[in-house]
Amino acid sequence: MDTRLDMPVILLLAADEQFAVLEKRALRDMGVAHFTFMTSGLTVARSLAASPPEVLPDVVICAQKLSDMDGDSFCALLRLHPRLKNLPTLLVLSSDSEVEHCKTLGFNASALLGRPYSTEDLRRLIFSLVAAKAGWSAATLSDDDGEFDKALAETAPPRQERQPGDYYRVGRQSLEEGRWNDAIGAFRQARRDERLKAGAELGLAAAWKNKGDAARYGHSLAIAVDEFIRAGQWERARAVYARLQRENPSAKNPFLARALQALRQDRHEEAAKYLTEGFELTPEAHIRDKTAQICLAAEAPEDMLRKLELALAAVMGERGERLAASVNKEFQKLRHQQEDWRRAAEAERRRKVSLLLEREREDAPDKEEVQNTARCGAPPDTQREANTPALNWRAVTKPLAQADPADKAVADFTGNGDLISIIKYTWKLARGHL
Repeated sequence: MDTRLDMPVILLLAADEQFAVLEKRALRDMGVAHFTFMTSGLTVARSLAASPPEVLPDVVICAQKLSDMDGDSFCALLRLHPRLKNLPTLLVLSSDSEVEHCKTLGFNASALLGRPYSTEDLRRLIFSLVAAKAGWSAATLSDDDGEFDKALAETAPPRQERQPGDYYRVGRQSLEEGRWNDAIGAFRQARRDERLKAGAELGLAAAWKNKGDAARYGHSLAIAVDEFIRAGQWERARAVYARLQRENPSAKNPFLARALQALRQDRHEEAAKYLTEGFELTPEAHIRDKTAQICLAAEAPEDMLRKLELALAAVMGERGERLAASVNKEFQKLRHQQEDWRRAAEAERRRKVSLLLEREREDAPDKEEVQNTARCGAPPDTQREANTPALNWRAVTKPLAQADPADKAVADFTGNGDLISIIKYTWKLARGHL
């Protein structure tokens, strides 16, 4: 008996052929040799609505994205039609985490399947859906398809897009249930909303900590602190940073980092505000040293220092005045050190120049003696010994290289003009021709 005759009739939907490759392969592995593939959710919905019940497919397998709508929107559209609302639909999602998100948020398909999946997983779901279809009751059928027609007539197809807030709720629920991977996937989706980003990072930190990933835990905490600071939620920023300091005492201080950035951009009052809000969690020596260094490196150091002092006094009051005095003292200390280094460098430069000049004066008599010896025709051995330390070979051999065209041609060919001239000059010295 050919078991393929018992295979269900499958309708496969995806945005294009590429997105359906895995499903096609799995269906063929199951023994389903023939199935219909389409890309448009609206076209399929109209076609199914116009088909008699006996020719409807046994199962519709729908990818997460179609050419004109998302898969869940297509399943929602079918549910508006009285004869299609119970048609078995299998929605294939990108991961098991997405499956869990949809289970929490609600979905319109009959069943969900996350990638990657095995052929056996697909077979099991398909045959369970086929069995459910066999139990349909005729009482569920009617001809009232007004909502379905209205949905088809709309300019844009119905959409069931999830919002970042939905994913944030899923992330919180996943944390409560101990599903750390699902929580991570949901909070990453929730970060798309700037208003939820800090809370989502805190959720990610909790999930990473429970998974035992200390590095990512600390990274998410640091981002959460920075986001709370950006949003002006100072209490939460301080609380999270205090937790981060306990976990990693060497972690970067976001209050001080933002203050220094604002100071470089001449936003002095804003810098003073950041220093104020993080003052209790930041060693005063760090504030003093870093701000003094920034001021000293500015184009107008004194002007920047003065504006910072005024801003600290205005924002922090008496405490700001004390901090400003401490910064000023460190600034003057650094300036004096800078001046001392400059003077020391200038003195060292002058010392080196003096040494070079002294060497030139000491070498001058030796050079003159060598030149005189060469002119007087000293014995070859004595002449070579005298020439060794001080003779400028390029200057001496230049006339020889220019005098003999044949030598010049060889030099051009070999690239060793100086070497040939030196050899020739040495040979002539040995023969006593010079």
